[in-house]
Order: sequence, then C-alpha cells, then structure tokens
Amino acid sequence: MKSLHIIIILSAFIILTSFKTKATFQSNINHTIVVINHNQDDHVFIGKWIQNSHAPAAKKWRASSIIKIDFKKDYTAHVLVSEGGETKIIIGSWSTKETENSIKIMGPNAELENGVILEYLRNGKDLNLIHLSKRISDGKVFLESGDVLFESALK
Repeated sequence: MKSLHIIIILSAFIILTSFKTKATFQSNINHTIVVINHNQDDHVFIGKWIQNSHAPAAKKWRASSIIKIDFKKDYTAHVLVSEGGETKIIIGSWSTKETENSIKIMGPNAELENGVILEYLRNGKDLNLIHLSKRISDGKVFLESGDVLFESALK
C-alpha cells in the first residue's frame, strides 16, 4: 500500500512539473499568427476569369493587359498577362477586404463590397493593384475594372 502511495505522489509530481515546463516553454515563444477573415462571398470569385472586353477604350486601364485570372482558394491568383507581344503568368494575391496597399491607393475611406482587390508584382518590382467590382448583367456575373470586363470561365 505504501509503494502505491509513493507511485501516486511521484506520478502527480511528474504531471504537475510537465505542465509547468510546457507552460513556461510556450510563454517564451513569440507567435505570429496570420488570420484570413473569410467573407461568405469569397467562393463566388474562386476560379478562372477571362477578359471579354476588347474595346479600344479598355487599353487605358491597368487591367487591360490581363488575359485571364485564376483565383485560388488559398487567396493566391495566377494572372496571365500580355506584355509586348508575349504572355506570361504572374503569381499574385487577392482579397475581398481592404489591404494596406489598397487603402493607400483607393483612399482611407475605401469600402470594398462585392469586389476583389488583385495584387501582383509586374516585372518582379512594380506592384500592380487592381480593384475589380462585381457586376451582374443579363444574369451573368462579371468582374470589371474601368472598361475591362472579366467573365467566369467555369459557368
């Protein structure tokens, strides 16, 4: 009986010291947690979007060089751009909420609703930031930036 009592005390001591050690270890670590706040409407944008506007007026808009955008679930975007007669895919990111960069460009009172902010580095150094608004016309959903329209390739 005495040996059982000693085993219980030793077990309790080991358990208590392991909790203390674990808590002390965790409190000394700096954690950086990145939280993406999902909107319920985010799933609407996921997939491939193809430019369907070829009007000359569209050439003045930054989005006019984009041929196709593939919005991924992990908030990355594969952007197919046309530049100087050649096409290339650039990896970017997208959000349905204001980002630090978008607020600087759109203004501090920017309100993004039913739209997407697309960010990518063109030439690896110049940040392209494009705001795409959702528009519904004749039952079809479009993303538009100025005169440039993108239509979902999946529907």
